[in-house]
Amino acid sequence: MHINLFRKYLLIYFLMNLFCCFTYGQDKQSIISQLEEEYTKTVEKKYQTILASSTKMTPDSAKQKIFKLLKIIDKYKDVDAFIDNRIDYTKGHMLLHIASLHQKNKIYDSVRYYLDYVSDNIKDKDILGRQRREKAKLELYNFNYEKYILNISEALEFAEECDNVLKKQLALLSLSRFYRISNQFDLAKSIQKELQQSITNSTSLTIKFSISVEDYYLKSQQQKFNEAFLILKSFKDTKITRKNIYNFTIADAYLNLKKYDSALYYLKKNELNIKDPFSYYNKVSTIYHHKKDFLTALEYHNKISEKQLKDNSFQMSKYYINAYEIHKSLGNESLALKYLENYNEEKIKLDEKINKKQVAHFKYELKKSEDVKQLELEKRKQESLIQKNKRKYIFQLIVISIISVSAFIIFLLLYKRKKEREQLKLKQHNEINTLKNQYIENITHEFKTPVSVSLGYLDLIKTNTVKANKRNNYIDLAQDINKKLIKNLDDLLTFIKLDNTSSILKDVLTEQNLFDFLQFEIQKFEHSYLTKDLTVKLTTNINPEYRLKFDYAKLEKVLNNLLGNAIKFSKIGQTIYIVFLLDEQGITFQVKDEGLGIDITEQHKIFDRFYQSDKHKYSGGFGIGLFLVNNIIKSWNGKIDLTSQIDKGATFSLKIPLTSIDLGNAISNTTEFSYFEKEIDDVIDATIAKILIVENQLEMINYLSHIFAINYYCDFAFNGEEAYERIKENTYELIVSDYKMPVMDGLELKSKLNENPETAKIPYILISASNIEDKLDLFREDNLFTFLKKPFTEIELKSLINSFIGNGVNTKAVTQIQENSNFLKEDNMTVFLKKVNQFILRNLDNDMLKIADIASHIGYSQRQFSKIINDYTNLNPNKIVLEIRLLKAYEFLKNGQYRTIGEVMAAIGINSRSYFYKAFEERFGLKVGEMIKTHKRSS
Repeated sequence: MHINLFRKYLLIYFLMNLFCCFTYGQDKQSIISQLEEEYTKTVEKKYQTILASSTKMTPDSAKQKIFKLLKIIDKYKDVDAFIDNRIDYTKGHMLLHIASLHQKNKIYDSVRYYLDYVSDNIKDKDILGRQRREKAKLELYNFNYEKYILNISEALEFAEECDNVLKKQLALLSLSRFYRISNQFDLAKSIQKELQQSITNSTSLTIKFSISVEDYYLKSQQQKFNEAFLILKSFKDTKITRKNIYNFTIADAYLNLKKYDSALYYLKKNELNIKDPFSYYNKVSTIYHHKKDFLTALEYHNKISEKQLKDNSFQMSKYYINAYEIHKSLGNESLALKYLENYNEEKIKLDEKINKKQVAHFKYELKKSEDVKQLELEKRKQESLIQKNKRKYIFQLIVISIISVSAFIIFLLLYKRKKEREQLKLKQHNEINTLKNQYIENITHEFKTPVSVSLGYLDLIKTNTVKANKRNNYIDLAQDINKKLIKNLDDLLTFIKLDNTSSILKDVLTEQNLFDFLQFEIQKFEHSYLTKDLTVKLTTNINPEYRLKFDYAKLEKVLNNLLGNAIKFSKIGQTIYIVFLLDEQGITFQVKDEGLGIDITEQHKIFDRFYQSDKHKYSGGFGIGLFLVNNIIKSWNGKIDLTSQIDKGATFSLKIPLTSIDLGNAISNTTEFSYFEKEIDDVIDATIAKILIVENQLEMINYLSHIFAINYYCDFAFNGEEAYERIKENTYELIVSDYKMPVMDGLELKSKLNENPETAKIPYILISASNIEDKLDLFREDNLFTFLKKPFTEIELKSLINSFIGNGVNTKAVTQIQENSNFLKEDNMTVFLKKVNQFILRNLDNDMLKIADIASHIGYSQRQFSKIINDYTNLNPNKIVLEIRLLKAYEFLKNGQYRTIGEVMAAIGINSRSYFYKAFEERFGLKVGEMIKTHKRSS
């Protein structure tokens, strides 16, 4: 009974104690909650208010308010661990705030005091990380570079312990800038790489921009200005808060790129909010100096006050070198020399600082290495004392494992890096080989084609059946081709020499008749114009008698390249427009075609060496013509521009300044001249087999025309696409095609023809200077396809043609030929020529007389008439007409039949005085004026 009663009392006592403990716990938690709430209101919120309004307070006022809060804080200590942690953080924040206020007032002893106090009394790692960053700034200001590195490294460690990415990024940015300024670029690059890897979607735009700014300065110091500019350009349309820094940095980028107006534009955006007057005025001054506005440069330079210069002592060298450049440009030699001496002194100081920074890094690394060794040594001693043998074996095992794994990892990394290097090297090797092969293939094609044509003409010349006049014609054609080949070699040699010496672009002046030179350069492409049925229109105001002293050899290169390109990329039947004008500024020259045009994405590249458009990569040439033209124009201080649209042609406009020109004698009325205008389409003889020649090299086309002229009717296309359109509209017995052509090559054309059963039946001969046997596998079973490699002979080509279509006569029309033959026999030639001569003399004063009119009167098609004339006289019909006109002019002048030269010209049907003078002199070897004087003396 007593035992039961005791148990009851014991139970009651236990329950009462439990209740008291529970009540006490509730009361304590309630007290802590109240203290937390009170602390938040009394301290934290008030401090937030101070921070929010700090810009409106004086530094002293802000410090007084913070000191009051620091006194209040202590009464909340030691109540609860959570509150203590908050107090530790807030107190550290306040003390750092006070340090920053002293920093603004440049009271550096006080700054150091508060930073050291935080280090000794605050435990919060986030605050300690910030304290180390601020301490690093202070040490940097005092040139204690080793301590700077130590503090920043500790700030990094605190940030990593707190897993605070932002604080880590801030510390790395500071360290990256330090290494960049001290010319330790590899270290700076390594840190920037780490910063780039730390960027995530949550990274603020400000941090991204700060990282990019450091990347920009790294690239700029390595002279990689275009890459540096692209880094900043990505922030152009972003809403970055540090616009003044962006404007300053992008201005610096434009300055490096020599785009001075753009640099000035961005820099002037900071004019209303200049946060760093020294940097702003010095940069503006530098830009104006580059713009050669030296007085404005000096004006901005003088705006830098002594105080600003003193506050930016680390940038004094920039100030002095800028001053030196300005005064030197203004001719202030004594001032320039003074600033140069100041600059040299500052440069020495700056180099000493850089050396100290580099030494500081070395010492820090050395000390760090020694500290690590010391820690490892102590650790080993402790482990040895605790459990000597056991720890010894474990440690050795760990060390061996670490070394093995590290060695394995290093081996893998080295192996991977080696493989990557090998792959990169292989890729680069393949790219170089591809470019080399492509260029060699281009050169091979450019040389093999004219060599092949030249050899072809030599074969024709060796044939005994060729008449003397034709043999002479073939010799002339072979000479023209060899001259072009020499011209190509000359361009190539000029290009090779261009990098080695500037003397290649020195002017060699001669005095010539400018109008005659221009006429000759235009007309020497006669075969090309006629082959592609092109019309040329020249607009000029040059006086036909004007002689200009100029470098005509270089001008010839410019004209040859521009006219050659215009011919190359024009389509059949189009017009080339040439403008050549003289004015007070010099020469305005323009070449416009209606051809393929140049894509806008490629226009900025066409003056680069070796550049050939992917769309026209088989159009011929080495890719150096326009590069040479551009360099020649630059050597004259001239300018060349391009405007072009796809399928609407291209216009090259040149401005060439002339130092002195007598406009009174140099110019006359602006006149338009037309050359090679199409008169009438040829009449196609239905009895002759039609062959389509697909070739973009005009020399090869002319050669093939001579081979096929008698037995076949030839039609021409200058690329696979043109050929395909002609095949859809006409019927051909045979196709002879080159392989390398723009737009569509010869194999692509054959593949397209094979898609249609009708066009697949047309015999096809493919010609190439390249070895393309590996590309012919698809056509080896095709009995209507064969391949002929350049150079080839007439016999080789004709034997292939005969194997496909025989001797060229359309057997369906043999009867028609026999019954209706219009071809002349040898004994009728005298009568034929007499009729031609009589008709021309009757129409001598008709300046609009056409070959078609003569042919029609005699009873032939224009094509048949032209062929007969060429076969028997080795002259084209136009030359015959000109010969008769000139002979009559000679007769009129000799007999004194007319009083003036104008009357003579009207009588013979020539209305261009300059053309008449030139043609007359070339034909008779004396000038018209000399002819008249001779006649007067004899009479």
